[in-house]
Amino acid sequence: MAKYSGSIVVNKPVSEVFSYMAVPENAPQWMPDVVGIKRVTPGPLALGSKFEETRKTGPGMKETFPTEVTKWVTDREMGFVATGKTVTVTVHYNLSSTTGGAKADYVIDFQWRGFAKCTALFIGPMIGMSLKKNHQRLKGCIEGTAKK
Repeated sequence: MAKYSGSIVVNKPVSEVFSYMAVPENAPQWMPDVVGIKRVTPGPLALGSKFEETRKTGPGMKETFPTEVTKWVTDREMGFVATGKTVTVTVHYNLSSTTGGAKADYVIDFQWRGFAKCTALFIGPMIGMSLKKNHQRLKGCIEGTAKK
């Protein structure tokens, strides 16, 4: 198990931050390892909605993660569980108003299986750095300051 947490402050209203994050197709803009999104459940995301997220998982490798929305409170909270071959990732965001905009607190928990438990010790620090960079990209995308 590896759990990462953090927060970002976005200089936009909570509703705008939530609306951006609530569109899975926006993910590749701020998570460069995401190379595809396929909706399984039609319509806007809601509790129980499903989609598939395809990610680069290594040099020349990709994996598709079936993902389900496990928490949904409009403009406040969202949660997801993504299940891969060797890892289950649980993601939770809590949004709140703060001076200057919206604060997004996140907790991301990786449950590794099999041999991946061993490699997690080595890649854990890289995952932590990647998550921080991704969330800075998220801030830039929403604020309109992301580098192209």
